[in-house]
Amino acid sequence: MKASHMALTLHPLNRDPGGQGAIHTLHPLGLRGPVVSASAPSLQGAKPYLALALLRALVRFDPCWSAPADENGLTLHKSALGGPRLLVGDREGPSLSFSRGRGRLWAAMAGRGSVGIDVAYPEEFAGTYPFHRAFSAEELECS
Repeated sequence: MKASHMALTLHPLNRDPGGQGAIHTLHPLGLRGPVVSASAPSLQGAKPYLALALLRALVRFDPCWSAPADENGLTLHKSALGGPRLLVGDREGPSLSFSRGRGRLWAAMAGRGSVGIDVAYPEEFAGTYPFHRAFSAEELECS
């Protein structure tokens, strides 16, 4: 998988000195579509903001999706298992996942299949952690 990124400039939530306002893209392997991810300060309104930003990025790669003009065109619900469920207008949206860490909200979105994101920091992987059991070779190449 090849990773790339594009600038994210949609909302004041992203104005932070850490410069983490990029949308990162993992390009597809085989029949799977791309996965887009980004983060923003973990403030009120961050979830719909990130959902819209990622949907706009996903539209560039997968024309079967469309993005509304603003966050009001999106509805976030919880699935039966407690995960996020995105509606775009009255249509089921792409797969979406959120994770919080160090004051930021991280999100990932995939137009095909499902996606999950868990934030972890290097200090959580002390010693001889078996990275090969937690990450695919493609994911390790992106780090």
